[in-house]
Amino acid sequence: MKNIVIDGVEYTPKTEQKLSEYSIIRCRNAGVHFGRVVSTDANFVRVEGSRRLWAWWSDATLSELSQSGPRKDKISEQKYGCVLPELILVTTDVCEIIPCSETATTLLLAVPAWAAK
Repeated sequence: MKNIVIDGVEYTPKTEQKLSEYSIIRCRNAGVHFGRVVSTDANFVRVEGSRRLWAWWSDATLSELSQSGPRKDKISEQKYGCVLPELILVTTDVCEIIPCSETATTLLLAVPAWAAK
């Protein structure tokens, strides 16, 4: 799709918009992910630097996790998978995309990768 101009203002179609911030992406079947949503369209959400969140501690919900980051007293109990360079999620599986604050992003990126033993 191409950009369009209306009254001298250029608009980018929603399917072409790029998002550069980190977000928490909650899915119906694929779990919860943390990464940078770089593009979305009618069929797919493309995420870079994605980590699957298997177990996390926040002050309450994923919303608080996205704004305050993980609880510091429970870091050893967090289970975040390895970083994937790219992850493609099916749009129909994505329930919500929650943008993260800079503080939460810094704290979430600092949690070491967990691996089953």
